[in-house]
Amino acid sequence: MAQFRSCGARTTGNTAAIVNVLRPHVARVAIANPPLVRLIAEERVKTDRIDATVLAQLYASHFLPEVWMAEESTLALRRHLSRL
Repeated sequence: MAQFRSCGARTTGNTAAIVNVLRPHVARVAIANPPLVRLIAEERVKTDRIDATVLAQLYASHFLPEVWMAEESTLALRRHLSRL
């Protein structure tokens, strides 16, 4: 399982905040595209451990459908513009 420690794969409504927490601790943060990761939702037995294992296997085999995440400069610009 050590081979999966260099990536984080998780989805949430507040993705930017989670990514900012994870980035200093991992080599790369991968954000899974939930509608395309139907494999997890259709499992009969569903636990966090099984979900994490499936996500790690999809990532390792380059089959994890990812969404684009803006870099920090773009996120800072968005925050600035939202305050205007």
